[in-house]
Amino acid sequence: MAPVFPSIYGANYSTQKGKFFQRRGDIWIQIERYLPCATGTLNEPLEATAQRWLNELENGTLKTKRAIGSTGATKTAVYKLTEGGLKNNLPMKFAK
Repeated sequence: MAPVFPSIYGANYSTQKGKFFQRRGDIWIQIERYLPCATGTLNEPLEATAQRWLNELENGTLKTKRAIGSTGATKTAVYKLTEGGLKNNLPMKFAK
């Protein structure tokens, strides 16, 4: 059974689908922090881990950096908070 990742939104940081995001104005960027895929990996439920990490991010006790993509480059996608959660806000690229 696949883990059910919590969606929690704080003042400056949020988590959704196991990923973490940092607010920059009205956009959100993905940061290099991910929830483990197995419940109990850190001897606590995923919701408890997510909330603890969000609290530490908000308090400044965890350092942040932009997420790195599969190519090794910094991810440049930005997200907007909608009623359904964070959604990618990049315009669609049309083929020429």
